[in-house]
Amino acid sequence: MFIPLCLALLLVQGEQPPPPPAVTHKVEQPYHIPYRLADTQHILVRAKINGKGPYTFIMDTGAPELFFARDTAQKMGITADKNSEATLNRVEIEGGAVVEKLKARIADPSQLVGMNALGVADTRIEGVLGYNVLARFRIELDLTHSKMLWTRLDYTPPAIDADMQAGGKPLTPSANYQAMENMNKMVGAMFPKKGETQTLTRGFFGIEFDAGGEQLRIKAVLHGSPAASAGLKPGDLLTQAALEGKEGQKLQTASDATRLLADVAPGESVTFTVQRGDQTLKIAVKAGKGGL
Repeated sequence: MFIPLCLALLLVQGEQPPPPPAVTHKVEQPYHIPYRLADTQHILVRAKINGKGPYTFIMDTGAPELFFARDTAQKMGITADKNSEATLNRVEIEGGAVVEKLKARIADPSQLVGMNALGVADTRIEGVLGYNVLARFRIELDLTHSKMLWTRLDYTPPAIDADMQAGGKPLTPSANYQAMENMNKMVGAMFPKKGETQTLTRGFFGIEFDAGGEQLRIKAVLHGSPAASAGLKPGDLLTQAALEGKEGQKLQTASDATRLLADVAPGESVTFTVQRGDQTLKIAVKAGKGGL
């Protein structure tokens, strides 16, 4: 069963998100943000909220702001105001992007209730990353790759009143909306859910691999990343990687490297065998926090 997620309206059909700013912005170094697809093909990313998590979120350009589940917020001691909003001190998106002092809507949209009831992901979906997060970044997405490129912009999106329709009328959930939410819960209860997996933060290296060619070569190294600090450079040919306490494994493709490094936790080291011109080097990289 496919449950559409059009949270630009959340409760009101036809509401449109604000257009992107038509100005030129100063940009910074990009973040490599790992993601995966749910069974419904929604894009899932992970983020820590106020240092806790990581939690799984749907990335939705139609949602006006960040939405966070009520019960999880309550467990964390996050208190919403009369408009169901709260200020999150720190949102850390896996891969290194950070937003501080962010307004969030503490709510359980029916789409998320239904998706969690049906178990379309192997973990609970805690909310939605919407416009007030995404508008801060230039986002490059290629669905054939396992990571997006997020580049921070010198831009802070304006506050959005998601409780008001156009014309200033207050937003009230309709009877049909409430019926849809109840139906999602009932339908979900009829089907077995996937078993939830334990979420672990991946180690961050700051390496971009060259996808072409018959050998594994580094295309780029993120400035200030663990890979850059250890001495890896663009153009280096990687032939082998040894995880901490394990024997080295041959590397031939970017998929080999991504698969091998996916289970490396922050703080663990990987020793790469590097061919740089006529030199063969052993370079150990201690993983930081985030994605590859």
